Amino acid sequence: MAGWRGSFIFCREKRGQERSGVLGTKDMTHLHSQEELELVYLSKSSQRPVKVTFYQDPHCRDGPYMEVDESDIGDGMNLCSTEFTPSGGGPAATRLKLDAVMRGGGIRVEGPKELDLYSRCDGSGEVDVLGGKGSYHATVMPMDGCTKLWDWPATKFIKLRDSSVKDPSYSSLPNVGAKKLYNVVFSAESSEYFYYQAMANLHAFTATGNDRNGRWTRALTCAEPDDAMHMFPTIVSKRHAYSRRYSPLNKADALMKWFAGPSAPTEEVIIVIDPDNWLTADLTPIAQEVKKGAAIANGAWYNGAHGRRKMHDLWTHLCDRPEDPEKCMGQLLVPLDLAAVPYFVQREDLAVILPRWKRLIIKIKELCEGNEPFKNEFKGLQITWGAEMLAYNFAAAEAGIRHDLRALQVRDVDPEPGPMRLPMIYMIHMGRAWFPWNYEPGKVWEHTEGRDFKRHGRQVWCKCNKTAAIVRPWPIPDESVAHVDYVSRITLTYLHDSFEEFGAVPRSKYRKGGKDPNQPGDYHLALP
Repeated sequence: MAGWRGSFIFCREKRGQERSGVLGTKDMTHLHSQEELELVYLSKSSQRPVKVTFYQDPHCRDGPYMEVDESDIGDGMNLCSTEFTPSGGGPAATRLKLDAVMRGGGIRVEGPKELDLYSRCDGSGEVDVLGGKGSYHATVMPMDGCTKLWDWPATKFIKLRDSSVKDPSYSSLPNVGAKKLYNVVFSAESSEYFYYQAMANLHAFTATGNDRNGRWTRALTCAEPDDAMHMFPTIVSKRHAYSRRYSPLNKADALMKWFAGPSAPTEEVIIVIDPDNWLTADLTPIAQEVKKGAAIANGAWYNGAHGRRKMHDLWTHLCDRPEDPEKCMGQLLVPLDLAAVPYFVQREDLAVILPRWKRLIIKIKELCEGNEPFKNEFKGLQITWGAEMLAYNFAAAEAGIRHDLRALQVRDVDPEPGPMRLPMIYMIHMGRAWFPWNYEPGKVWEHTEGRDFKRHGRQVWCKCNKTAAIVRPWPIPDESVAHVDYVSRITLTYLHDSFEEFGAVPRSKYRKGGKDPNQPGDYHLALP
């Protein structure tokens, strides 16, 4: 297959056959799915004039719609004072304020620009925390296709912008240097919660020698480049309209926008982790095993007989032809691998997975909206928060990519690994840290939360605590004094060492609304 870089995404033809070259160079009818056809269409969108279409139908198909162009929008359009004038499928006499139509309707953007959405009628003021000033909350891009809008956050003002995906200032990734084998990437926002995790994550990456053969990328979801671009190699992606309702969508959305831009990855293997996956070993041996069509990942916690049955049942709600069991299951080109991060994936394979992953996350979450029977049916998969994990499994199988499942990480709540397993651990999934009950100095940091985990010891730190970036237990007792479990020792050491290396979390508008970072509160608050 020919190589590629930026602005287009590889697709597969029927039954996994590969096609080479830039999208759009072949007849679109040869593509595997309607979704891929839309991607080809949208890859040409920059050559088209700007057009924004509002639909009463959330799927942008049936019923009345209204089209506006760049001259109609001008410096911004107040939807509260603009009437919806149907262009098709409805009586011309229908008159509704456009902001009312957008509560549950759909929107599609075409052309070289993107559309910022605001929750205030005048959209005035700089971008600020959600609910402040102009109340920017999301951006609709041509590559998003049909985008459903919701009553929260409401959309009452729109403004066209030049494409941020193509803007080089939205990236601080190196564009020169020696060729590397892999790129380790995770999704984050600009909050205090993500900032200190990014510090420790980058520290772990270099401390374990992964900078020899790999690169490290923070995929930041934010309205604009933040104040850490100089410190963290970063690609910035503006927020999808559904992200405020389910922020883990950012993972697939930000990576898809990264792949479509001028800073798209060139490394052969992309390693997708979470910000709380802190590396403990060189990833080169695993990355070298990755082949096209053959990824490697950790096994998911639901990777068992019951989980497989429930995932099979869930797919019947997601496939294109649920009324035809054979075609429904045939949509998955390979058996379902119940994988979890880290995902070690060949770059072009991930490009095929990403649009499916994003689409299926949204589909799962929309099925959950106001649907208690559905959520109860799949609560064993923790579908409300774990939709992005489940969607990845389906997306990979739909794209024809297998995953070899291994035990690559150890979680904070797992049994402590023994000496035989330690060489096979490449990262921790941090969350909490404990000191032994018999270590008396640990009492000063003891948490009242987390008593359900008392079998691990005295809890002294938790990422769930709003003081996690402020109160960091140190020093760790020597092994001759008290035994601290493996994950706790790594967690507290990386926390301490990363703050020594990078300094304290800075005060800025990008986190806590500009409040003092040494004061607890607004731990998760980030610039939209």
